[in-house]
Amino acid sequence: MLAFESIVKPLLFCHLVAAACALAACIHLALRLARLWRTGAYRGQVSLHARILLVSYSLVFVLGGMLYPTYRIRVRRDFIEAALPTVQALFEIKEHFASVGMMAVAGVYILSRDAAHPRSLPLWIGLLLVVLSVLSFNTVTGWYFVSVKSV
Repeated sequence: MLAFESIVKPLLFCHLVAAACALAACIHLALRLARLWRTGAYRGQVSLHARILLVSYSLVFVLGGMLYPTYRIRVRRDFIEAALPTVQALFEIKEHFASVGMMAVAGVYILSRDAAHPRSLPLWIGLLLVVLSVLSFNTVTGWYFVSVKSV
């Protein structure tokens, strides 16, 4: 029996919900930042969405780590490595992007604590674009992996 194998399906669902929440928070944060850049409004909302993004992305990251042992043995070793090696390479790219995204999310959160400073907005928007790109790529590839073979 592998770690968390008995609860892998609920963990996968929670992983999906947390990813959807992270993607929604990222989009809302981008919209609030655009408004903040133009008008100076929504400073409090920006901090709130940055906190939601940090918590939800962290949950996605931790839940993905809990799912990995079962995925590695039941899906990767038993199915994908032999039949679909390209899919495995795509999964590794997805995991590396997730790590980069975690660092960018931390940067977004740190910058959100001083939302009033206008010189930090270009860096903030750049980091947010990295997070949005990672979330979008990982959402599409995650859906693809589950459609090929789920845990």
